[in-house]
Amino acid sequence: MKNVLLLGFPNSGKTTLYNALTGEKEKTGNYTGVTVDVKRAKARNVLYHDLPGIYDLENITSPEEEITLKSVKNLKSGFVLAVIPANDFKRGINIIKYLKSSKTPFLIALTFYDEFIKNGGKIDIGYYEKTLGVSIIPVNANSKKSVIFLRDKIEKTTAFSFGEISLLDFNSHYKSADIPFKRLDNLLLNPAFLLFFFLFFTFFTFLIAFKEGFLGENLKTLLENALLFLSGKCYDFFTFLGFNKAVSLFLIDGVLGGVISVISFLPQLSILYLYIIVLDDSGITARIAFLFDDLLEKVGLNGRAVFSIFMAFGCTAVSAVSGRSLDDKILKKKTVIATSFIPCSARLPVLLLLINSFFSKNKVLILFTVYILSLIFTALLSAAVNKFFYSKKQSFIMELPPLRVVNPKKTLKTLIYYLKEFIIRVGKILVLVSAVLFFLKSFSFSFTLVSSAEDSMLFYIGKLFSFLFYPLGITDWKISVMLFSGLFAKEAIIGTAHFLSVDLSAAINAQTALLLIFFIAFYTPCFSALISIKREVGVKTALFIAGITYVFSALSSLIIRLIILAHQKGRIEFVIIFLSVMILLFSAAFFGRKKCDKCGKCSKNDRICFGRKFKIK
Repeated sequence: MKNVLLLGFPNSGKTTLYNALTGEKEKTGNYTGVTVDVKRAKARNVLYHDLPGIYDLENITSPEEEITLKSVKNLKSGFVLAVIPANDFKRGINIIKYLKSSKTPFLIALTFYDEFIKNGGKIDIGYYEKTLGVSIIPVNANSKKSVIFLRDKIEKTTAFSFGEISLLDFNSHYKSADIPFKRLDNLLLNPAFLLFFFLFFTFFTFLIAFKEGFLGENLKTLLENALLFLSGKCYDFFTFLGFNKAVSLFLIDGVLGGVISVISFLPQLSILYLYIIVLDDSGITARIAFLFDDLLEKVGLNGRAVFSIFMAFGCTAVSAVSGRSLDDKILKKKTVIATSFIPCSARLPVLLLLINSFFSKNKVLILFTVYILSLIFTALLSAAVNKFFYSKKQSFIMELPPLRVVNPKKTLKTLIYYLKEFIIRVGKILVLVSAVLFFLKSFSFSFTLVSSAEDSMLFYIGKLFSFLFYPLGITDWKISVMLFSGLFAKEAIIGTAHFLSVDLSAAINAQTALLLIFFIAFYTPCFSALISIKREVGVKTALFIAGITYVFSALSSLIIRLIILAHQKGRIEFVIIFLSVMILLFSAAFFGRKKCDKCGKCSKNDRICFGRKFKIK
């Protein structure tokens, strides 16, 4: 089988081309570090390898670039497809020189060629093919005809030239393209304008998605009604087939009902996903990272963390994996810890269920506040970790991609992929959780069938873990089971509520619902995310994240609860004193210690903090 290695710069369109050639759905983005490992896929007897981005094969600066170089050196029975953007063709000569000198067979795919020509660029392809002794194929990864032409060329190519590069005349045969959207880019590179732009359009997106009477809410209602209609027809069909009533209720109410409750939020999720995709593909996310670098540096991160934060809004596990592109292990660990407070998309349906049930008039404001607070908590946690653990200054170098008009077809394909993955994940998780709950609710610890849920294993398990949720004022074992099931997957909270027939409006009041909203938004990531975190930064950091997110969310909920109770009883001064003491203690801990310089002169008077020693000064 022929091996084809896709090699190119970050932002060169390499992964987009890989997806077009193979039909895969790998993550793409206008920034460095999207591809952090080799991706492989077979298409028509060719095995394509999507390598991490690299600028110069003779100047390796990160573990991902080492993977790329090793893959090129170990290439057998195939060739390299050098993916070079048309507007960066001059810089691509470094890659071409290395491939020529190492006698590595290769072709050149010239990406963004249509955009390059449209903006006034010119390149004499015939001249460069003759001078370099290699085929150059202009390609538009979003054009089926262009991709088919490239694929045919790849499959038919067998012979290569290994001669030296002749002297190239760039002045006569190459003209750079004009930079599009130059005036808009000048505005977006103004910190004040970009911050206003980002907050305004984020809030506007929330309005469209969640405000009653707007697009997202109307589509949600339509989808929910359609799914409930289908659910009723399924029940009638099961009855017609003679299914046992208990089995039918389990399948329809327990499993399908939970799935419907989550899936009905797809229109609103779609709007948020679409917003993030557009920011990413247009190049605006990269500009946010560039301009927020100074601010993030003050809390121990750098602009690269912005990309991990955006990914965390989708999935905490994916965000952890994105840290692989950071060559500094300390920065990688701090970034993964900081982004653990970002509410993932799986939490959103649960938050909306609570907000819709108790705060329908202010749901946009409450939800927007939750997400803004998540960014504030991320900064605070990062500052604390940086102060107590690592205070090393982190440099940040990034190349801004050009602003681009997003391609509707590509955007739609990306959106459909995200939604499909969400639906598949929800289906798998809720069926599994429902089956486990059904077993635990039906049997006692002696494995005898029980008629009452209060005699089941599930009841005692709920009681056992209920202490974890005392800061919220929750003693109902069913709600404890709901929240505990969220450790397996946050979507499971809704499925569990349906399975246990929990009527939230009757089980809790608005105050408890408010506490639950903030608790669910920030408490411990699901097990799959923790496993991913453990794989990326180690088991100690994963356990630390599991603990600190629970403690922080529980303390936040407890403080909110105390404020509410104190306000009701007219004794708010006690809360003010409590918060003042907490702030003083935090300030003393934060500013009163010096990081250990590992001098080896520790004595019994030393102080231990978070596993590191600090001299009392």
